[in-house]
Amino acid sequence: MVYAQQLFVGIETEEDFSEKLCGTVKDFARGGALGLVIVNDFDDSLDELEGPEGYSAEIPVVMVRGADAGRLIEVGNSSCLVPWKDPCLMTLTGHSDYVRSVAFSPDGKTVASASDDRTVKVWSVADGQCLQTLQGHSSSVYSVAWSPDGKLLASGSGDKTVRVWSAEDGSCAKVLSGHRGAVTGVEFMDGSTLVSCDDHGSTKRWDIPSGNCRDAVPGEKFAFSKAAAGSEQRAGRFLVTSQGDLVLVHLADGGGPSDAKKAPVASFRAPSPISRISCRGEYIGVGCQSGAVLHLRAAWLVEAG
Repeated sequence: MVYAQQLFVGIETEEDFSEKLCGTVKDFARGGALGLVIVNDFDDSLDELEGPEGYSAEIPVVMVRGADAGRLIEVGNSSCLVPWKDPCLMTLTGHSDYVRSVAFSPDGKTVASASDDRTVKVWSVADGQCLQTLQGHSSSVYSVAWSPDGKLLASGSGDKTVRVWSAEDGSCAKVLSGHRGAVTGVEFMDGSTLVSCDDHGSTKRWDIPSGNCRDAVPGEKFAFSKAAAGSEQRAGRFLVTSQGDLVLVHLADGGGPSDAKKAPVASFRAPSPISRISCRGEYIGVGCQSGAVLHLRAAWLVEAG
């Protein structure tokens, strides 16, 4: 499937519409665009306007409303997702260095972030307030994950340890030691078992109640999911990835690794390069190298049919 290019055009008057549309269509046609979607959130009377005579001969043009965001529409012989506008609900500031990992709690009410500033922070999704700052690691924190029941939070650090925290009061319940290198990934297998990996290529499986390592295997024997690694997340019919400072959304109709290679149907530019992403329902958490945590909302991730 081929996707039409997309653009928001600020439309205020009929003259403004004609001028911008004509110039934009020509620019997109020269750039090899297959089509153009214009989102009009200004004047209802402009919905049925037609551009200057002959403009449609350049490339197909479709006008839609902002409320249609996430709806797949036909543009010429292509399919296009109506663009994503102003998805950032809030920017969570408090970390003083790179944010390496973000993870939504199972109930979606909080989001945890791990940073090079050696802390893990827990934020309220409702108002953006920092609920807890978890301190104890002596080096950068590279990974964070919630237990399935949301009662525990695990973090992996450059200090070669995994810490397990109580989500209720932020206290450190366990310190798991044994890795020979920085712990770059943590993932709960269930409520009592945690898997962690380090930059030396080894993976350990831990019994959380006792704090004992059940077994250790070479890294190639255990593959962490890409979701746990923060490189891509499946959200309904879509695959959310990142590249540089861009959050990219792909239509994942194939369900295979080729989905991420498709042209994105929506994108959002973060204020700095992106370290990690995490999805929960219609929300996307983004960890940035600037130390910011972005809270994005895209209702069409779960609503698009």
